[in-house]
Amino acid sequence: MVRAHAGAASDRPAQIAHVLLGIGWILFSWTLVTDLLLRLPLLLAGVGNPLRSRLVAVVLAVTTVALAVWGHLEARRVPRVRRVDIPIQRPSGDADGPTIGVLTDTHFDSFKTPAWSRGVVAALNALDPDVVVHAGELAGGSVAQRRAQSEALADGTRLAAAAQPENVTGTPINLTQERLVAHADVEPAKAALLSLLDKARTTDRGH
Repeated sequence: MVRAHAGAASDRPAQIAHVLLGIGWILFSWTLVTDLLLRLPLLLAGVGNPLRSRLVAVVLAVTTVALAVWGHLEARRVPRVRRVDIPIQRPSGDADGPTIGVLTDTHFDSFKTPAWSRGVVAALNALDPDVVVHAGELAGGSVAQRRAQSEALADGTRLAAAAQPENVTGTPINLTQERLVAHADVEPAKAALLSLLDKARTTDRGH
């Protein structure tokens, strides 16, 4: 984990560390669950060791592998599109009905491939949105590390909004715009709204 995030961050240690961390948390949480829901009832039922411990170990192992595989598949798939109608009162109905596509927390990292990025953008563009907004974390790592994953955002993107961490920490949004242009090759004109958001930004942490 230190090699993954300290100094010159490296993708391979990050992948190994995050996989082990995820599996470790599954083992920890489901050890407690199986102790409560399986080991204790078996003890009360009079099932002795080593049979009791072996049964619990098998259930724990199967559950851990199943959840790890399911989580991996869910994390690597193109996210499902969720459509939400948001009623907004306007002085005129002429502007009613725009479609706003929102990408949240793409957080391009060592696990997300360029093919995944292109799939996400293709699913978003299939909605034919009037405006595309990126909210949340854009990418983790240097521009050189993440350009391949993030450059797909330039395909059809009409607008990109500031990333959440920059808002929370008070980093000027024009710097976010520079990062967005650098990471994704989004034309500066497409990210023009960032300069407007900068005027409304508060530097108070947590707002």
